[in-house]
Amino acid sequence: MPSPIGTMSSSLSDNPLQSCLSSRKSLWASAPQSRGTSNILTICLSTIFICVWQAWHPNIPKRRPEHRVVLHDLLEGAIQFIVFLLCPESLFVIAFEDFRQAYILCNNVNRLGCFSSAPVSRHSRICRKRLSRDVPERSLSIPPRLHRWTLTHSFYAVMGGYAIAADNAGAAELFTSYQALSGSEVQRILQHSPSRVPELSEESIFARSQRDALSKAVALLQIFSFCMTCILRRAEGLSLSVLEVSTIGYAVCAILAYLPWWKKPRISTEPTLIKSNVEVTEDINRDGASGSGALNIGGVVELVPNAILEKYRGEDFVWAVGFISPSVYGLLHLLAWNDSFPTCIEHILWRISTVVVTASGMAIFLTVFVGAALEEWFRYMLDVDNVNWTAAMIRTLLHILVYSIVLLYILARLYMIIETFRQLLYLPPDAYQVASWSYYLPHIS
Repeated sequence: MPSPIGTMSSSLSDNPLQSCLSSRKSLWASAPQSRGTSNILTICLSTIFICVWQAWHPNIPKRRPEHRVVLHDLLEGAIQFIVFLLCPESLFVIAFEDFRQAYILCNNVNRLGCFSSAPVSRHSRICRKRLSRDVPERSLSIPPRLHRWTLTHSFYAVMGGYAIAADNAGAAELFTSYQALSGSEVQRILQHSPSRVPELSEESIFARSQRDALSKAVALLQIFSFCMTCILRRAEGLSLSVLEVSTIGYAVCAILAYLPWWKKPRISTEPTLIKSNVEVTEDINRDGASGSGALNIGGVVELVPNAILEKYRGEDFVWAVGFISPSVYGLLHLLAWNDSFPTCIEHILWRISTVVVTASGMAIFLTVFVGAALEEWFRYMLDVDNVNWTAAMIRTLLHILVYSIVLLYILARLYMIIETFRQLLYLPPDAYQVASWSYYLPHIS
């Protein structure tokens, strides 16, 4: 007679579900210890795109007809991407200049009496640390502002966030007949007629921004993960592709641009309008006669441009940063100095291009400095009749040398970009190995 226990166990073993559950084992599947060319290309291009897209904070664009908005935005975006691809160090040059203008404006505006009793923010305390505490006599009769003028307000003003429009402008023409104000013009309005400037809190400005703290955090996380992966590869003696080295350069330039632009909003909508009258316009014109120029409401409407050379003219600090920035970007490419290249000639050309990019900024600085010194020396040594001719010759020679250096820089950058992708097809075997713990770093690919 069969045992009941044996019958029960045999019936359980005949159950397919029970058999499947009992035979399943718990395993941890490790990631593959190799990577392909597509993996390297994808992670590098995505990091470069995130760096440029997240770091760039443009000014508020000019008002355009509706049928030209999409085409103009696409063309402007393509031009900016090409410029930053060829010259990524220009990102933090622009960022430092924007910060310089905003910091000076924040200092000047917080001197005004209308902000003396407004709530003080941390950035305003920094801006006012070295300023005099005296309140102008005229400001005693001016009611205080509700919100303290912060560094964000200054960035907003510098980027064309405030515009002036006539009081009699109708609703249909209100956003088509305005003229953007510079930071100094906003300062003069706050000085003479502060009630005309709408009250804006720092939170309301960032509420209009297209990028929040989360998007910045994602970008920084991607940059950190990529750089840590490259550090781990170097620590384990694994090869880096030239594309990865170039991506590190883009990441460093993006981080250097994040720092001064951290409090700058990214807004592409219409600016905040300031209703104008004859009195305010005359005040601006009178005070701006010796400054940045008169403000004429009936003139041609032109918003704050995004041009690089126009905004930097005559600023010694920005020129100094511009001279140093190519060296910062070029020095990072020395990491690929001994990497393998398809041919020996390409390796030599890469080294030459790296030296040209690294030394181009300082070469322009030395050329201009020596040329200016020679011009002053000739003015001192020569008579009046020969000074003008000699100075003209020196300036012509300076222009030729500077343009030659710029041309060499462009050619070197173009070669580095081409060689970056060509070398990706001739990597050594260890370049395809994955560094330990790199798969556990979060990243976007």
